[in-house]
Amino acid sequence: MQVFLVISALILFIAAGASIIRAVDRTGEMTLRGAPLAGVSFMTGLGAVSFQMFLYSLASIPLNPVLIMIPWIPFIAFVFFRFRQDAPRPQKGRWDMAGLALLAVILVQSAYAFIYALSVPLFGWDAWFIWFLKARVFFLDQGISGEFLGNPGYRHHGDYPLLMPLATAFVYGAAGAANETIGKLIYPLQLLSLVSVIYYAVSRIAGRRTGLLFGAISTLVPVVMIHAGGVPAKLGSLYAGDFVGYSDLALSIYFMGAAAFLYFYAKEGNRAHLMMASLFLGFSAWTKNEGLTFAAFGVILFLVYTALYKRDGLVRDALLLVLPIAAIVIPWSLYKGSLGIGSEYVESLSIATVAGNLWKLPVILKTLGKTAFTDIALYNLVWWAYALSTLANWRLSKALVMAHLLLFMQLSTYIFIYIISPAPIDWHLATSADRLLLHLLPLGLLITALNLTAVLLGASPGADAAKAES
Repeated sequence: MQVFLVISALILFIAAGASIIRAVDRTGEMTLRGAPLAGVSFMTGLGAVSFQMFLYSLASIPLNPVLIMIPWIPFIAFVFFRFRQDAPRPQKGRWDMAGLALLAVILVQSAYAFIYALSVPLFGWDAWFIWFLKARVFFLDQGISGEFLGNPGYRHHGDYPLLMPLATAFVYGAAGAANETIGKLIYPLQLLSLVSVIYYAVSRIAGRRTGLLFGAISTLVPVVMIHAGGVPAKLGSLYAGDFVGYSDLALSIYFMGAAAFLYFYAKEGNRAHLMMASLFLGFSAWTKNEGLTFAAFGVILFLVYTALYKRDGLVRDALLLVLPIAAIVIPWSLYKGSLGIGSEYVESLSIATVAGNLWKLPVILKTLGKTAFTDIALYNLVWWAYALSTLANWRLSKALVMAHLLLFMQLSTYIFIYIISPAPIDWHLATSADRLLLHLLPLGLLITALNLTAVLLGASPGADAAKAES
């Protein structure tokens, strides 16, 4: 019975996300179907259900799995019966040996992530004392406890957003116990979502085989696997090979997904892509504080792009992007404010602090550059591929410039945080640089795919997909 209830909870994430996508993309213009739809739906549902649980707590409604599931049943039924997609399905070519081999890589890596994650106990410090401890407390209290988050004795980032703890608490509720092994199921599923998002974006431009290629590559990056399933040995500069239970992989998927949807909106003008970008930007802010700046940069770049190149419908499109983000960010920010929970970085922010800490900048740049380009054990050659493909594709499209700017603006934010941080810079870099680079790695891989597609195929969205399939 427990297995059935846990599977039902995981299916709810997918079904809830799929219903939201159907409501957003009523005509099917996004052509998001099959396995990619399931992966994108999982991340969408993860954000939606966890935010629903937050609203339940504000309304003093117990976080009972049945009470959480009930509102979704009529909504899912209504959406799928009301909005029937009539867009023609794209023609798919036959599978060839290369495509089957790439699919096999994805399946083997995904199976490994599930097996290893469920075979070993939760390991990482942050996983225990930040993310899963909160999930346990929320499960036991049947709600979010302000006394717990605001307790001076709890010094493990009470200001961090709650998407992953609440999603894990929902799985606990379905299991009937705070079982960390069962809670870890969410993380290998994130690997499948990562593959789904990058496959959807790349195959939409360059065809199935290329989408599978970059999906397979994403599963072969060690830093991705140690967050999705774990490995039994120490990797690169890290102290271990198992970081399942952190929220960084989820954040990286939201970053890449938001950038991909904004890219397609800029190229095609489809408002369904814009609304999906809005949801992924909002959910990134609901996953970690770093998502707040990424969401802000996404809005700023969108406004600049539309003001320069697409003025028709600017106000309407701006509202479509901004309102869902605001609906997610504002309630959580007000709740934190009511508890008096602040950020150590904001508290230490001043012109004097910045000026006095500029000596850190060369250390930060050297460490981040060395980590990205020489720690092959963690990143393979992804950052080299990103840099070289960008040099090769020097004639960037306007939409691709926006994706690059999102990456560089977020990286600049991380550099700024290191500058103002009160923590010793060597310790701070050693304990976080690998994860901050992970945030941007899937986006960097996506941009690499877009660069190479443009260079090798001269592709624009849809132009060479048929060629690549033939």
